[in-house]
Amino acid sequence: MSEMAIARELLEYGLTEPESRIYLYLAKKGATPAGEIAKALDLRRGQTYSVLKALQEKGIVETAAGKPTKFSGLPFPKALNVLVQAQKQRQQLMERLKPELLSMWQSVLPAGIEEVEEEKFQFLKGVESIYRKASEIIDLSKSQVTMVAPERALYHADRFGVIDQMNKASKRNVMVKLIAEMTPRTKEIQDRMKQILTKGFINHSPPHFLISDGKQIIFLTNPMESVDPKEANAIWTNSSMLVGTMQHFFENMWESERPEPGIAVSEPDKGKLSEMERQRIEMIREEYAKHIAVSGFQVEKDYALVGNSGAEYIFSLALLRGDEKPTVIDFEVSNEPITSMRVIEFFAKRLDVESLVKDATLVVKPRLDSDAQKLATFYRMKVTELG
Repeated sequence: MSEMAIARELLEYGLTEPESRIYLYLAKKGATPAGEIAKALDLRRGQTYSVLKALQEKGIVETAAGKPTKFSGLPFPKALNVLVQAQKQRQQLMERLKPELLSMWQSVLPAGIEEVEEEKFQFLKGVESIYRKASEIIDLSKSQVTMVAPERALYHADRFGVIDQMNKASKRNVMVKLIAEMTPRTKEIQDRMKQILTKGFINHSPPHFLISDGKQIIFLTNPMESVDPKEANAIWTNSSMLVGTMQHFFENMWESERPEPGIAVSEPDKGKLSEMERQRIEMIREEYAKHIAVSGFQVEKDYALVGNSGAEYIFSLALLRGDEKPTVIDFEVSNEPITSMRVIEFFAKRLDVESLVKDATLVVKPRLDSDAQKLATFYRMKVTELG
Protein backbone atom coordinates (compact mmCIF):
# COMPACT_ATOMS: atom_id res chain seq x y z
CA MET A 1 0.00 0.00 0.00
CA SER A 2 1.37 3.45 -0.93
CA GLU A 3 1.87 6.29 1.54
CA MET A 4 -0.95 8.18 -0.21
CA ALA A 5 -3.29 5.24 0.38
CA ILE A 6 -2.29 5.12 4.06
CA ALA A 7 -2.95 8.86 4.34
CA ARG A 8 -6.45 8.34 2.90
CA GLU A 9 -7.18 5.54 5.37
CA LEU A 10 -6.08 7.75 8.30
CA LEU A 11 -8.99 10.06 7.45
CA GLU A 12 -11.22 7.30 8.85
CA TYR A 13 -9.40 7.68 12.18
CA GLY A 14 -10.43 11.31 12.58
CA LEU A 15 -7.46 13.05 10.96
CA THR A 16 -7.80 15.74 8.32
CA GLU A 17 -5.83 15.49 5.08
CA PRO A 18 -3.07 17.96 6.22
CA GLU A 19 -2.89 16.26 9.64
CA SER A 20 -2.47 12.88 7.97
CA ARG A 21 0.30 14.15 5.67
CA ILE A 22 2.25 15.87 8.45
CA TYR A 23 1.96 12.96 10.88
CA LEU A 24 3.23 10.45 8.27
CA TYR A 25 6.11 12.76 7.37
CA LEU A 26 7.17 13.00 11.03
CA ALA A 27 6.64 9.28 11.68
CA LYS A 28 9.11 8.50 8.88
CA LYS A 29 11.64 11.31 9.26
CA GLY A 30 11.77 11.83 13.02
CA ALA A 31 12.23 15.11 14.91
CA THR A 32 11.91 18.04 12.49
CA PRO A 33 11.42 21.84 12.83
CA ALA A 34 8.11 23.29 11.64
CA GLY A 35 9.76 25.33 8.90
CA GLU A 36 11.33 22.26 7.35
CA ILE A 37 7.99 20.41 7.50
CA ALA A 38 6.21 23.30 5.76
CA LYS A 39 8.84 23.44 3.02
CA ALA A 40 8.90 19.67 2.45
CA LEU A 41 5.11 19.38 2.19
CA ASP A 42 4.56 22.71 0.41
CA LEU A 43 2.40 24.12 3.23
CA ARG A 44 2.12 27.63 4.66
CA ARG A 45 4.09 28.06 7.88
CA GLY A 46 1.01 29.31 9.76
CA GLN A 47 -1.05 26.36 8.58
CA THR A 48 1.74 23.97 9.58
CA TYR A 49 1.84 25.31 13.16
CA SER A 50 -1.97 25.01 13.42
CA VAL A 51 -1.90 21.41 12.22
CA LEU A 52 0.97 20.50 14.53
CA LYS A 53 -0.97 21.95 17.47
CA ALA A 54 -4.01 19.83 16.51
CA LEU A 55 -1.84 16.70 16.26
CA GLN A 56 -0.35 17.41 19.68
CA GLU A 57 -3.86 17.73 21.12
CA LYS A 58 -4.73 14.37 19.54
CA GLY A 59 -1.70 12.90 21.30
CA ILE A 60 0.21 11.58 18.29
CA VAL A 61 2.85 14.32 17.88
CA GLU A 62 5.35 15.38 20.53
CA THR A 63 7.81 18.31 20.81
CA ALA A 64 11.45 18.34 21.81
CA ALA A 65 12.90 21.35 23.64
CA GLY A 66 15.54 23.34 21.80
CA LYS A 67 16.00 26.01 19.19
CA PRO A 68 14.31 25.63 16.87
CA THR A 69 11.57 23.49 18.43
CA LYS A 70 11.38 20.09 16.78
CA PHE A 71 8.33 17.89 16.35
CA SER A 72 8.18 14.09 16.14
CA GLY A 73 5.38 11.60 15.54
CA LEU A 74 4.56 8.62 17.75
CA PRO A 75 5.43 5.21 16.25
CA PHE A 76 2.69 4.26 13.81
CA PRO A 77 1.19 1.31 15.80
CA LYS A 78 1.07 3.42 18.97
CA ALA A 79 -0.50 6.37 17.11
CA LEU A 80 -3.25 4.11 15.74
CA ASN A 81 -4.04 2.88 19.25
CA VAL A 82 -4.26 6.48 20.51
CA LEU A 83 -6.64 7.46 17.66
CA VAL A 84 -8.83 4.39 18.15
CA GLN A 85 -9.09 5.03 21.88
CA ALA A 86 -10.01 8.68 21.26
CA GLN A 87 -12.83 7.62 18.92
CA LYS A 88 -14.12 5.15 21.51
CA GLN A 89 -14.08 7.79 24.25
CA ARG A 90 -15.92 10.22 22.00
CA GLN A 91 -18.58 7.59 21.26
CA GLN A 92 -18.98 6.80 24.97
CA LEU A 93 -19.33 10.50 25.80
CA MET A 94 -22.02 10.95 23.15
CA GLU A 95 -23.92 7.95 24.52
CA ARG A 96 -23.76 9.34 28.08
CA LEU A 97 -24.97 12.77 26.97
CA LYS A 98 -27.78 11.43 24.78
CA PRO A 99 -30.51 11.00 27.50
CA GLU A 100 -29.73 14.42 28.95
CA LEU A 101 -29.88 16.10 25.55
CA LEU A 102 -33.20 14.41 24.73
CA SER A 103 -34.62 15.56 28.06
CA MET A 104 -33.37 19.11 27.49
CA TRP A 105 -34.92 19.13 24.01
CA GLN A 106 -38.32 18.06 25.35
CA SER A 107 -38.13 20.83 27.95
CA VAL A 108 -37.68 23.56 25.32
CA LEU A 109 -40.60 22.39 23.14
CA PRO A 110 -43.73 24.54 23.58
CA ALA A 111 -46.35 22.91 25.81
CA GLY A 112 -48.76 20.69 23.93
CA ILE A 113 -46.64 20.69 20.76
CA GLU A 114 -45.48 17.32 19.48
CA GLU A 115 -42.91 16.71 16.79
CA VAL A 116 -44.72 15.63 13.62
CA GLU A 117 -43.13 12.84 11.61
CA GLU A 118 -42.97 14.18 8.06
CA GLU A 119 -41.62 12.49 4.97
CA LYS A 120 -37.93 13.33 4.85
CA PHE A 121 -34.92 12.58 2.67
CA GLN A 122 -31.24 12.86 3.57
CA PHE A 123 -28.38 12.40 1.12
CA LEU A 124 -25.31 10.60 2.47
CA LYS A 125 -21.87 10.69 0.83
CA GLY A 126 -18.93 8.44 1.65
CA VAL A 127 -18.92 5.07 3.40
CA GLU A 128 -18.24 6.57 6.83
CA SER A 129 -21.32 8.79 6.65
CA ILE A 130 -23.47 5.99 5.22
CA TYR A 131 -22.58 3.35 7.82
CA ARG A 132 -22.61 5.79 10.71
CA LYS A 133 -26.24 6.47 9.82
CA ALA A 134 -26.86 2.72 9.47
CA SER A 135 -25.46 2.07 12.96
CA GLU A 136 -27.62 4.87 14.33
CA ILE A 137 -30.91 3.47 13.06
CA ILE A 138 -29.98 -0.12 14.00
CA ASP A 139 -29.28 1.08 17.54
CA LEU A 140 -32.80 2.57 17.68
CA SER A 141 -34.53 -0.46 16.12
CA LYS A 142 -37.19 -2.12 18.26
CA SER A 143 -38.62 -4.98 16.21
CA GLN A 144 -36.86 -5.74 12.91
CA VAL A 145 -33.75 -4.95 10.85
CA THR A 146 -33.37 -6.22 7.29
CA MET A 147 -30.40 -5.72 4.97
CA VAL A 148 -29.24 -6.79 1.52
CA ALA A 149 -25.47 -6.55 1.01
CA PRO A 150 -23.29 -7.47 -1.98
CA GLU A 151 -19.73 -8.48 -1.16
CA ARG A 152 -18.10 -5.02 -1.18
CA ALA A 153 -20.93 -3.50 0.84
CA LEU A 154 -20.72 -6.34 3.38
CA TYR A 155 -17.01 -5.62 3.80
CA HIS A 156 -17.63 -1.93 4.54
CA ALA A 157 -20.60 -2.70 6.79
CA ASP A 158 -18.33 -4.91 8.88
CA ARG A 159 -15.47 -2.43 8.83
CA PHE A 160 -17.63 0.35 10.26
CA GLY A 161 -19.24 -1.80 12.95
CA VAL A 162 -22.67 -2.37 11.37
CA ILE A 163 -22.38 -6.17 11.61
CA ASP A 164 -21.55 -5.86 15.32
CA GLN A 165 -24.56 -3.57 15.77
CA MET A 166 -26.79 -6.12 14.05
CA ASN A 167 -25.52 -8.89 16.36
CA LYS A 168 -26.21 -6.70 19.40
CA ALA A 169 -29.71 -5.87 18.11
CA SER A 170 -30.45 -9.57 17.72
CA LYS A 171 -29.44 -10.19 21.35
CA ARG A 172 -32.07 -7.68 22.51
CA ASN A 173 -34.77 -9.64 20.62
CA VAL A 174 -34.83 -7.58 17.43
CA MET A 175 -35.49 -9.78 14.39
CA VAL A 176 -32.37 -9.32 12.21
CA LYS A 177 -32.37 -10.74 8.68
CA LEU A 178 -29.53 -10.41 6.18
CA ILE A 179 -29.26 -11.43 2.54
CA ALA A 180 -25.57 -11.29 1.64
CA GLU A 181 -23.21 -12.22 -1.15
CA MET A 182 -21.25 -15.12 0.32
CA THR A 183 -17.76 -15.51 -1.15
CA PRO A 184 -14.43 -16.86 0.11
CA ARG A 185 -13.36 -13.25 0.79
CA THR A 186 -16.25 -12.71 3.22
CA LYS A 187 -15.73 -15.98 5.14
CA GLU A 188 -14.28 -14.22 8.20
CA ILE A 189 -17.27 -11.88 8.34
CA GLN A 190 -19.69 -14.81 7.98
CA ASP A 191 -18.11 -16.48 11.01
CA ARG A 192 -19.10 -13.46 13.12
CA MET A 193 -22.75 -13.33 11.99
CA LYS A 194 -23.91 -16.05 14.39
CA GLN A 195 -26.74 -13.94 15.84
CA ILE A 196 -28.12 -12.94 12.43
CA LEU A 197 -30.59 -14.89 10.28
CA THR A 198 -28.69 -15.09 7.00
CA LYS A 199 -29.31 -16.18 3.44
CA GLY A 200 -26.82 -16.04 0.58
CA PHE A 201 -27.64 -14.97 -2.95
CA ILE A 202 -25.97 -16.67 -5.88
CA ASN A 203 -27.60 -15.63 -9.12
CA HIS A 204 -27.82 -11.85 -9.27
CA SER A 205 -26.42 -8.62 -7.89
CA PRO A 206 -29.20 -6.88 -5.95
CA PRO A 207 -29.18 -3.34 -4.56
CA HIS A 208 -27.69 -2.59 -1.15
CA PHE A 209 -30.16 -1.32 1.42
CA LEU A 210 -31.06 -1.51 5.11
CA ILE A 211 -34.55 -1.16 6.63
CA SER A 212 -35.33 -0.55 10.31
CA ASP A 213 -38.73 -1.39 11.85
CA GLY A 214 -40.43 -0.88 8.49
CA LYS A 215 -40.06 2.88 9.06
CA GLN A 216 -36.61 3.92 7.82
CA ILE A 217 -34.42 2.90 4.92
CA ILE A 218 -30.89 3.60 3.70
CA PHE A 219 -30.20 2.59 0.10
CA LEU A 220 -27.20 3.09 -2.16
CA THR A 221 -27.89 5.00 -5.36
CA ASN A 222 -24.89 3.46 -7.15
CA PRO A 223 -23.18 0.07 -6.76
CA MET A 224 -20.42 0.10 -4.14
CA GLU A 225 -18.17 -1.79 -6.56
CA SER A 226 -18.30 1.00 -9.16
CA VAL A 227 -17.07 3.96 -7.10
CA ASP A 228 -14.37 5.04 -4.68
CA PRO A 229 -15.67 4.42 -1.13
CA LYS A 230 -15.46 8.13 -0.35
CA GLU A 231 -17.64 8.86 -3.40
CA ALA A 232 -20.34 6.31 -2.53
CA ASN A 233 -23.81 7.87 -2.37
CA ALA A 234 -26.90 6.79 -0.45
CA ILE A 235 -30.25 8.17 0.63
CA TRP A 236 -31.91 7.83 4.01
CA THR A 237 -35.66 8.33 4.12
CA ASN A 238 -38.68 7.60 6.27
CA SER A 239 -40.99 7.62 3.21
CA SER A 240 -43.59 4.95 3.93
CA MET A 241 -44.04 4.32 0.21
CA LEU A 242 -40.35 3.69 -0.45
CA VAL A 243 -39.87 1.69 2.74
CA GLY A 244 -42.95 -0.45 2.05
CA THR A 245 -41.89 -1.12 -1.54
CA MET A 246 -38.37 -2.16 -0.57
CA GLN A 247 -39.60 -4.28 2.37
CA HIS A 248 -41.83 -6.13 -0.09
CA PHE A 249 -38.80 -6.53 -2.40
CA PHE A 250 -36.77 -7.93 0.52
CA GLU A 251 -39.45 -10.42 1.58
CA ASN A 252 -39.81 -11.73 -1.99
CA MET A 253 -36.05 -12.10 -2.23
CA TRP A 254 -35.88 -13.79 1.17
CA GLU A 255 -38.42 -16.40 0.06
CA SER A 256 -36.54 -17.11 -3.17
CA GLU A 257 -33.02 -17.39 -1.72
CA ARG A 258 -31.58 -20.22 0.34
CA PRO A 259 -30.19 -20.36 3.88
CA GLU A 260 -26.43 -20.32 3.40
CA PRO A 261 -24.17 -20.13 6.44
CA GLY A 262 -21.27 -21.27 4.26
CA ILE A 263 -19.96 -20.03 0.95
CA ALA A 264 -22.12 -19.74 -2.13
CA VAL A 265 -20.72 -20.07 -5.63
CA SER A 266 -21.51 -17.14 -7.90
CA GLU A 267 -23.44 -17.86 -11.05
CA PRO A 268 -23.99 -15.66 -14.11
CA ASP A 269 -26.58 -12.93 -13.66
CA LYS A 270 -29.74 -14.25 -15.27
CA GLY A 271 -31.03 -10.74 -15.89
CA LYS A 272 -27.78 -9.49 -17.45
CA LEU A 273 -28.27 -7.79 -20.79
CA SER A 274 -26.73 -9.31 -23.89
CA GLU A 275 -24.64 -7.29 -26.34
CA MET A 276 -27.72 -7.19 -28.58
CA GLU A 277 -29.78 -5.64 -25.76
CA ARG A 278 -27.10 -3.02 -25.13
CA GLN A 279 -27.18 -2.18 -28.82
CA ARG A 280 -30.96 -1.81 -28.59
CA ILE A 281 -30.55 0.71 -25.77
CA GLU A 282 -28.15 2.73 -27.91
CA MET A 283 -30.52 2.54 -30.90
CA ILE A 284 -33.41 3.79 -28.76
CA ARG A 285 -31.32 6.64 -27.45
CA GLU A 286 -30.21 7.59 -30.97
CA GLU A 287 -33.82 7.62 -32.20
CA TYR A 288 -34.86 9.84 -29.28
CA ALA A 289 -31.97 12.19 -29.89
CA LYS A 290 -32.79 12.56 -33.59
CA HIS A 291 -36.50 13.08 -32.93
CA ILE A 292 -35.91 15.71 -30.26
CA ALA A 293 -33.25 17.57 -32.25
CA VAL A 294 -35.88 18.31 -34.91
CA SER A 295 -37.84 20.22 -32.24
CA GLY A 296 -35.05 22.80 -31.92
CA PHE A 297 -33.30 21.40 -28.84
CA GLN A 298 -29.59 20.89 -28.51
CA VAL A 299 -29.16 17.27 -27.44
CA GLU A 300 -26.24 16.05 -25.32
CA LYS A 301 -25.53 12.43 -24.49
CA ASP A 302 -24.19 11.22 -21.13
CA TYR A 303 -24.95 14.56 -19.52
CA ALA A 304 -23.27 15.12 -16.14
CA LEU A 305 -24.90 17.06 -13.31
CA VAL A 306 -23.67 17.64 -9.76
CA GLY A 307 -26.66 17.42 -7.39
CA ASN A 308 -27.32 19.55 -4.34
CA SER A 309 -25.72 16.82 -2.20
CA GLY A 310 -22.43 17.09 -4.12
CA ALA A 311 -22.92 13.75 -5.87
CA GLU A 312 -22.39 13.60 -9.64
CA TYR A 313 -24.98 11.92 -11.87
CA ILE A 314 -24.92 10.94 -15.53
CA PHE A 315 -28.16 11.17 -17.53
CA SER A 316 -28.52 9.39 -20.88
CA LEU A 317 -29.75 12.53 -22.66
CA ALA A 318 -30.13 16.22 -21.87
CA LEU A 319 -32.27 18.63 -23.90
CA LEU A 320 -30.87 22.16 -23.91
CA ARG A 321 -32.32 25.38 -25.32
CA GLY A 322 -31.05 28.89 -24.63
CA ASP A 323 -30.79 29.76 -20.96
CA GLU A 324 -33.46 27.25 -19.92
CA LYS A 325 -32.65 24.56 -17.39
CA PRO A 326 -32.01 21.19 -19.08
CA THR A 327 -34.60 18.47 -19.42
CA VAL A 328 -32.95 15.12 -18.63
CA ILE A 329 -33.84 11.59 -19.76
CA ASP A 330 -32.64 8.17 -18.61
CA PHE A 331 -33.19 4.83 -20.36
CA GLU A 332 -33.70 1.46 -18.68
CA VAL A 333 -33.99 -1.64 -20.88
CA SER A 334 -34.32 -5.19 -19.58
CA ASN A 335 -35.43 -8.65 -20.65
CA GLU A 336 -38.08 -8.46 -17.91
CA PRO A 337 -40.35 -5.72 -16.48
CA ILE A 338 -38.38 -2.94 -14.77
CA THR A 339 -38.37 -3.29 -10.99
CA SER A 340 -39.10 -0.72 -8.30
CA MET A 341 -35.39 -0.46 -7.42
CA ARG A 342 -34.64 1.02 -10.84
CA VAL A 343 -37.45 3.51 -10.30
CA ILE A 344 -36.06 4.38 -6.86
CA GLU A 345 -32.58 4.94 -8.32
CA PHE A 346 -34.00 7.37 -10.88
CA PHE A 347 -36.16 9.02 -8.22
CA ALA A 348 -33.05 9.60 -6.10
CA LYS A 349 -31.23 11.22 -9.01
CA ARG A 350 -34.23 13.39 -9.86
CA LEU A 351 -34.69 14.43 -6.23
CA ASP A 352 -31.07 15.57 -5.88
CA VAL A 353 -31.05 17.62 -9.13
CA GLU A 354 -34.65 18.83 -8.91
CA SER A 355 -33.69 22.50 -8.59
CA LEU A 356 -31.22 22.22 -11.47
CA VAL A 357 -33.45 20.75 -14.20
CA LYS A 358 -36.66 21.75 -15.93
CA ASP A 359 -37.95 18.19 -16.13
CA ALA A 360 -36.86 14.54 -15.88
CA THR A 361 -38.20 11.45 -17.64
CA LEU A 362 -37.44 7.75 -17.33
CA VAL A 363 -37.87 5.74 -20.55
CA VAL A 364 -38.26 1.99 -19.96
CA LYS A 365 -38.53 -1.12 -22.10
CA PRO A 366 -40.57 -3.28 -21.90
CA ARG A 367 -42.53 -1.75 -18.97
CA LEU A 368 -42.62 -1.22 -15.21
CA ASP A 369 -43.72 -4.06 -12.95
CA SER A 370 -46.74 -3.45 -10.69
CA ASP A 371 -44.74 -2.26 -7.65
CA ALA A 372 -42.68 0.09 -9.80
CA GLN A 373 -45.85 1.52 -11.37
CA LYS A 374 -47.32 2.27 -7.94
CA LEU A 375 -44.12 3.96 -6.85
CA ALA A 376 -43.80 6.07 -10.00
CA THR A 377 -47.45 7.15 -9.72
CA PHE A 378 -47.14 8.02 -6.03
CA TYR A 379 -44.15 10.28 -6.64
CA ARG A 380 -45.56 11.71 -9.88
CA MET A 381 -42.59 10.57 -11.94
CA LYS A 382 -42.65 10.90 -15.70
CA VAL A 383 -42.18 7.45 -17.19
CA THR A 384 -42.49 6.37 -20.83
CA GLU A 385 -43.02 2.64 -21.43
CA LEU A 386 -41.95 1.35 -24.85
CA GLY A 387 -43.71 -2.01 -24.51
